[in-house]
Amino acid sequence: MLPPRPSGVIALAADTDTGGALARLTALEGLSRAVLVGIIPLIAFEALGSKEAVAQTYLIAAIITLFITLNFSRLEKMLQRRWVLSLGGGLLITSSILIYKGNDWGFAIGVGLRSAAASIFTVCISLYVMDYIKMLEFARIESRRVLSNGVAWLLGPLT
Repeated sequence: MLPPRPSGVIALAADTDTGGALARLTALEGLSRAVLVGIIPLIAFEALGSKEAVAQTYLIAAIITLFITLNFSRLEKMLQRRWVLSLGGGLLITSSILIYKGNDWGFAIGVGLRSAAASIFTVCISLYVMDYIKMLEFARIESRRVLSNGVAWLLGPLT
C-alpha cells in the first residue's frame, strides 16, 4: 500500500528541517535536468545517427514539455499538489524506460516527458517554498537549495 504522502512532503509538513527536504527535492530536480542537458543529447546522437534527427527529437520534446507545463494549473486543480509531484516522479520513470527501449518516436516522447517532469518538479518545489518557508528563513534555505542544485548540475553529466 502506498503511503498517504511522499516522504519529502511529510518532512515539509513537520516542524523539523524543512530546508533540507526542499534542498533534496531540488537536487533531484537538478540532477534530472543535468542528465537531460548533458547526457541525453549524446545518447540521442548515437541512437538516431544524425544531428538533424536529434534536433527534430528535441523539437518534439519541447512541444510536449510546453503543453504539459502550460497545463500545470489544470493538473493541480484535478489532483492535489503532492500527487502532481508524484506524477512528475512517475513521468521520470516512464521517460527513462522510453529513452532506453523506445524507437525514434519513443525516444522523442521520453525526452519530452523527462523535460516535463523536471518542469513539474520545479513548479511544485517553488510552490512548496512559498507555502512552507517563512520570509525570515528564506535566504538561508534558498542558499541551501541553490547549493544542492549546483552540486547536482556538477555531478549529473559525470554519471
